[in-house]
Amino acid sequence: MSETTRLPNGAHAATQPAASVWVGANAGSGKTYVLVSRLVRLMLEGVAPERLLCLTYTRSAAAEMQERLFSLLADWALMEDAKLRQEITERLGPDVSLDDLGRARILFARALETPGGLRVQTIHAFCESLLKRFPLEAGLSPQFELLDEQDAQEIQQAIVARALAGAPTPEAGALQASMAKLTRALSEPDLAALARDILARRGLLTPKARAQNLQDLATHLGLSDPDEEPEDLLNGFASQYKKQAKAMADWLAKGSPDDVKKSQGLMGWLQAVDGQRPRAAWDIVAPVFLTQKGLLRAALATKKSLESAPELATKMAAMAEAVLALRAKLNALATYQMTQAVFHFADFLVTAYEAEKRRRGVLDYDDLIGVTNHLLSGTRAAQWVLFKIDNGLEHILVDEAQDTSPAQWQVIRALADEFFVGDSERAMPRTLFAVGDEKQSIFSFQGADPTEFDAQFQHFKKAIEAIDGQLHYVPLTVSRRSTPQVLKFVDLVFSTAERRAGVSGPDHPMEHIAFREGEPGHVELWPVEIPPEAPEEVEPWAAPESGQTEASTGPAMLAERISGKIAALLADKAQNVSAGDILILVRTRSGFVEEMTRALKSRKIAVAGADRMVLLEQIAIMDILAALDVTLNHDDDLSLAIFMRSPLGGVSEEALFDLAHGRPKTLWQALQTAAGDTSASADVRAAYQRLRWLRNHIDKLAPYGLLAQFLGAQHGHHLLSARLGSQIDDPIGELLRLALAYETRHAASMQGFLHWLRQGQQEIKRDMEGAGSAVRIMTVHGAKGLEAPIVFLPDTCRAPAKRGGQVNRLQFNAERLPLWRASKALQEPYGAEQVARQDILAKQEEKRLLYVALTRARDRLYIGGWLAKRQKEPPKDSWYEMMESGLGQSLRDGAGEEVQARQWLAAGEAPLPVPETQEPETQEKDPREEDAQASVPPTPDWLLEPVPRDENTYRYFGNKLFSPSALSHGDMPVTQPSGEAGEALRAAAQRGKIVHKLLETLPALPPSEREAAAHAYVARASEANEFSVDSATQARLVAEAMAVLAHPDLADLFGPSALAEASVAGVVEMRDGQKLALAGQIDRLVELPDEIVLVDFKTGKPPEARETQTPYWTQMAAYRALMQGVRPGKPIRCALIWTQEARIDWLDEAALDEAMAQVLSGEQDLNEG
Repeated sequence: MSETTRLPNGAHAATQPAASVWVGANAGSGKTYVLVSRLVRLMLEGVAPERLLCLTYTRSAAAEMQERLFSLLADWALMEDAKLRQEITERLGPDVSLDDLGRARILFARALETPGGLRVQTIHAFCESLLKRFPLEAGLSPQFELLDEQDAQEIQQAIVARALAGAPTPEAGALQASMAKLTRALSEPDLAALARDILARRGLLTPKARAQNLQDLATHLGLSDPDEEPEDLLNGFASQYKKQAKAMADWLAKGSPDDVKKSQGLMGWLQAVDGQRPRAAWDIVAPVFLTQKGLLRAALATKKSLESAPELATKMAAMAEAVLALRAKLNALATYQMTQAVFHFADFLVTAYEAEKRRRGVLDYDDLIGVTNHLLSGTRAAQWVLFKIDNGLEHILVDEAQDTSPAQWQVIRALADEFFVGDSERAMPRTLFAVGDEKQSIFSFQGADPTEFDAQFQHFKKAIEAIDGQLHYVPLTVSRRSTPQVLKFVDLVFSTAERRAGVSGPDHPMEHIAFREGEPGHVELWPVEIPPEAPEEVEPWAAPESGQTEASTGPAMLAERISGKIAALLADKAQNVSAGDILILVRTRSGFVEEMTRALKSRKIAVAGADRMVLLEQIAIMDILAALDVTLNHDDDLSLAIFMRSPLGGVSEEALFDLAHGRPKTLWQALQTAAGDTSASADVRAAYQRLRWLRNHIDKLAPYGLLAQFLGAQHGHHLLSARLGSQIDDPIGELLRLALAYETRHAASMQGFLHWLRQGQQEIKRDMEGAGSAVRIMTVHGAKGLEAPIVFLPDTCRAPAKRGGQVNRLQFNAERLPLWRASKALQEPYGAEQVARQDILAKQEEKRLLYVALTRARDRLYIGGWLAKRQKEPPKDSWYEMMESGLGQSLRDGAGEEVQARQWLAAGEAPLPVPETQEPETQEKDPREEDAQASVPPTPDWLLEPVPRDENTYRYFGNKLFSPSALSHGDMPVTQPSGEAGEALRAAAQRGKIVHKLLETLPALPPSEREAAAHAYVARASEANEFSVDSATQARLVAEAMAVLAHPDLADLFGPSALAEASVAGVVEMRDGQKLALAGQIDRLVELPDEIVLVDFKTGKPPEARETQTPYWTQMAAYRALMQGVRPGKPIRCALIWTQEARIDWLDEAALDEAMAQVLSGEQDLNEG
């Protein structure tokens, strides 16, 4: 017989190695502890670590689990026998064999030596590794990469633009008609949001499913002919009621003013019908019979009029019913046709998106799950892949199972179903372990469905019972995190079936058992903040009066109250509270986060900032982009003003006003003039010099190099951090990362980078666990899995979000059938029913979100809220109302309970418990420690003195690193010309890069393959870059490279011993004793037995005379000087190769010596590289 049992609460039951286990874990009950214990138990039973797969929800959870596992096994490796036996028994249970402790000690080494490392990873990481293992079976390029979010947004926007422009497709007519319908209903941002939602749900919007889905939708909507045109319905209605309407209009014209108004409406309808304007006619006649909400009017005419003509009154009532029925049918038809338009748009969008990804050889994040599912179930190779995986996999563990989406469960089922097919030859059964909590399922926007947790349990229960296996259900209700007061408060909030709906089952009362029984906790529910009445309107430019600038809004008032409470806690040393002990949880990153941050900073309380931030909304990034914008366009007065008032400019408001007010020309010209005036302030001159540096380098350096030097050597980071603090580090780091990412895929121009950057909304997720001793402000979603001794919950008076009221117009019914969500005025009954269903689901998720928020607190919980304008009390079903009702329920249990309940929930703000690693100040010191301190000699004076300055260290010229290519005059213009000349210069530079790349890479290929490879590369490069290269130009570029490679005098340069793009660096001494640091790359370097040859490729037009000294001679002289330091005494020859003519110019050694002498004399101005 099979065994599917519900075991008593306890972690030991979850580690039974021969049984599959389903764990329902309350918040704080130690699910990570149980997961690690099961991994250890399986390894202790002899399971090889490489045959274990543990799937987590986030990368941070995977890292934490691995850290805990390795830390435990490392301790076991060195633990004394008696203590090790006790540790194993306490953690894994008394049934574990302790005969061979050596096996426990070597687990650490086995885990470290696991081939490929322990597989504790997110399901996306697992899918990526699986696809890289079987790329051909999955139909992928073996070198596929993951698509960056920024590039994904850029691709999506380009495809939407093509759809709006009428891209030629096999169904171009249907697409254009569909886009016309969608653009009439949606703004541009809403259309982009619809595109993102389509791509996120593209598995439900396939062309294959379109016909059946539309047929099912027509049935739901009650449409017998969904292709019927609305105009035909309107014309049919008009022909039926036109004659009657004329009689009604004449009759109503004799009645009251309201009747006359209806008569005019009917006459207007008749005129529109006669004018062949059916839609305009409908807009006129519908309000005659229906309210704005689409309901029948209570009175179609005055009582006197109705009594005067009963027959016409009856006909009018019949026409009203017909109008109501027609409205429902028109709305149903519109919903169907708009859904059909969404399908046409989805066909084009998904097809174009998939084609672009194939062209680039990339997958997006969602593809990892979708393609893996197709690999494991939808390909001919599925059984082969499963066979190969099955041989190396014996146990699967799933963390946060309640947030695992149906698509992710499909991957897990494809793997785990193979475990339960009656395999009886194994010594230990293969098992599945899942741990989760339906009460904490809060990621529906990522596809999670809380009902899946139980549905998957039932699926595997049936499979395991079929082979007489064991499946245990283990509830974990003992919370090791929170104090009894906090847990009791949670139970009270969800004490009724109504408040528990959607959180836990109606027949399963909320129950939390405190492991920390007897420890003091504290819960406070503060009165809501009520903002004062808005003051009378004042002139926009009037100066604020005294007291008018104080916090007067609800969020500001509550932020001030919370910051005051935190300041009091930190000031009271007896409380043992640090800023890092405090977590402030919000629903969304709204304006309250800014108010809270401002209030904390005003009290000089360290705050870690928000857990997520939009890159382009960060003030430091906006300041940097303003500097770059004005560098690219010095006529941009607004960007220049922003730069000058920023920390990067450092100019005061008064100085900026003096520059800007009354200026005859642009602000840049005013700044130039002022900077040349010796009486100008140092700040103005410094701001000008920083902009001048940017202007001198923006066309010479790639985006990353320019930003890195501007923020580093030019002190940009120092200036920003001096005013904005360390919070700039994450945004600036992300900006630099994006600059590098851009350069790998695009031509490295700053203007292109800024345009690309602004196309997306790049978000930064910050690691708040490493926030140190600072107050954390996080969303509840971001705090999932975290905890804090003290939690503030301020955002509690908001009405539950209505999922049906969101901007996105695509919704799905219970069977995941897509349909258009019309505006409320145009909803038909079925659509309204789906919206109401979505609102119920959203309300239920809001309750689960509250549960997660409350259970983050270890010791204390402070709850507040504020009322919005015109609110008299917290909205029904708001968090505050639920919590207040929970407390009220406890007070109505019986006489005498009120005082007890209030005292019990506010048990007093006892000092926080001292962490194990921290000793309380009152603890007596160990005498041995005092003796040891007494024996330490006093610190010698020399240790406190500053380190002597080595003058040689500071003798480098300019304290900078120079590039040989930037030493000469006129090597490159400070700014590139604009217009056609600028475009030509940029195109020439790009073509030069292509030729350089060909000459770098082609010599590694056999001569017979070089030309074909060159054509393929040039075609790809011209397609990927931002300029057009026709076929003739492509052929010319290839011919240039091939001619150089074929030149008989250059055979040694392209032989196997030659180096391409050889890096060289060193120091040469100038005449005044300073050292000039140089570093660069030589296009080609070859060391022959009797000489060294250095070559630089030039793709421009060569000078007519070979002996003409160009600026490039100084560059080659520098390379030669560096190589002379590396190979002293060996002759070094230099040459320039002009690729347009395959011409070699050998450079005169005496002339090179003279060029280098000018550099070392200091007579020549040097530009930084």
